[in-house]
Amino acid sequence: MDTVPECFYRVSVKALVLNETRDKFLICQEENGMWDLPGGGLDWETKPQDDLAREIHEEMGLNIIKVAERPSYFTTRCT
Repeated sequence: MDTVPECFYRVSVKALVLNETRDKFLICQEENGMWDLPGGGLDWETKPQDDLAREIHEEMGLNIIKVAERPSYFTTRCT
């Protein structure tokens, strides 16, 4: 197996999971006490839409019924 370079960062995918009336969304409390949207790391050579459904099912046992065809993307950088 190849070694991962020190500068490697794993891409994460997060979901805005809405209820049926779209007036509430799901958040999760992480082990460090911080709140975040559900999701996880994007596996190599997978589409974010596919990996997101897998992550939600693994973490919460929920089956995703719809993922946006063109999801929104953004990045952050800590300085």
